[in-house]
Order: sequence, then C-alpha cells, then structure tokens
Amino acid sequence: MASPGEQLRERFLGCLRAVLDGPDAPASARLDALRDASQALLDSHLGLEATVTARDLQIAAHRAVLAHLAFPMLQVRDDTLCVPVFGELNAERAARLAEAVLALVVARGVGNVVFDLSGALLTRDTPLYLVGVFQILDQLGVRGALSGVGPEVADALAHHPEVLRDVRCFVELADALATLAPRPQA
Repeated sequence: MASPGEQLRERFLGCLRAVLDGPDAPASARLDALRDASQALLDSHLGLEATVTARDLQIAAHRAVLAHLAFPMLQVRDDTLCVPVFGELNAERAARLAEAVLALVVARGVGNVVFDLSGALLTRDTPLYLVGVFQILDQLGVRGALSGVGPEVADALAHHPEVLRDVRCFVELADALATLAPRPQA
C-alpha cells in the first residue's frame, strides 16, 4: 500500500500527464485538476515540514535536558567525588565539566576525583578534552582517575598516549576508589 505522500505524488503526476498529453477533458478541467493536485502536494509538504521542525525542537529540548543532567557529582567519601559522564564529551562539554568539577572541588575541599566514563560516547579527541581537567586538578593537588575504561575508551586513549600518561585508569569504579583511598596519616 502506498504512503499518503506517494499517493499525492502519483495524483500530481497523473494530473500533469493529463494536462500535457490528454485531449479527453477540456483544458480548464485538466488545469483545475493539476492546480488541486499541486495544492495538495504543497499542503502535504508544509505538514511534513512542520513535523520535522517540531521533531528538531524536541531533540534540542532533549539535548538541553541531557546537558543539564550530564554531570552529576557524587560525593562518595569525604575526600572523593565521583563524576559519571554521560553522552558525548566534546570540547564544549569538557569545559563545562571542568568548571563544574572545579567549583565543587574547591567548595568541598575534596582531594580525589574519579570520572566514570562507562556511559560516555567518546571520540579519538576525548583525551585531549580531559587533559585540561586533569591538569587543573593536579595544580590544586587533587588526585584524579578514570573508571569505566573498557575497550572503546582504551582505544580513544591509545590515540593520544602522551596526553593522559599520568592519569590512573580503571575498568571498575570500585578499583579506582580503592586506589584513591585516603592516605594513612603518619
């Protein structure tokens, strides 16, 4: 069964053929039929365009919500934040991530931050975006680590091995937290 769009297209083409080829009906009737078919096709196009525009607005709204929720900060210990990263981590989002993390690190005085990349969509340039965050943390004396480093993350990191060479990487969040356990007091 043909879709409504295909039916309109066929109606339009049929009317056009009748105007160009057919002497059966009077020219004015053929032109009226062509005009009606053209208008139906235009109306259909406007409806589809409105649907696409509404879908684009909905996608933009979803992206805004995801951007807002993308960096939950979990204080898992007095001295440790865990930051699950969801979605694509590009330059813009990495800058927002750095700003949010640094504000919370300073406000709460934590000494460790673990970025969990289990839910992140990574590109080969992701390590380049993360390095700035880790450099700033290091300047503040905050130890950082990555968890959720599976094959996809390892592949992204392998393309820039020099960038995050001093950052501890773990498959499991529990391993990262155990490694960043509070240092014993001397």
